[in-house]
Amino acid sequence: ICSFGRRERPSHHASKTATPASRAREFPEKLHADGDKLFCTSCNVVLNHDRRSVIVDHFASKKHKLKEEAAQEDGGNKCQKTITSTLSLKNKTQAEKERMEICKAWVKTLAGANIPLSKNEHPLVREFLDSRVQNGGAIPGRTQLTETYLPEVYLEEKENLKLMLKRQEN
Repeated sequence: ICSFGRRERPSHHASKTATPASRAREFPEKLHADGDKLFCTSCNVVLNHDRRSVIVDHFASKKHKLKEEAAQEDGGNKCQKTITSTLSLKNKTQAEKERMEICKAWVKTLAGANIPLSKNEHPLVREFLDSRVQNGGAIPGRTQLTETYLPEVYLEEKENLKLMLKRQEN
């Protein structure tokens, strides 16, 4: 019994072999998988792939039926993706790869010159990037640079430093 007085279901009811991809293949028109998540294509919500009954109950819900009708009227469903798959390079177009490279190069330049990333949002800097730097308009604001690109640049530089120190030891 859990703390709220209800009995918790034993784990033996959950499927041991079901994966998000296998559930998506089971309901190809209604579900799609992205990594370890199972999405209802109409509702764009994550579903528990362990129990088939949860999925069937979701399909029977009023909310799902309304969303499904709306999606059919719009002429198609939009598949939601996880952040991990969105940021992975293998799914990127050439333009997206170039955008990532210029953002990483920009972060590396600012960090190397000891310039705070917040200076990226100064109007003169933005004007310079937009008018004088190829793909400069693709460089996002400070928050995205800090959260997305800085950790990646940090890890790359850390690895480069380790390699350089190893070479000096040999």
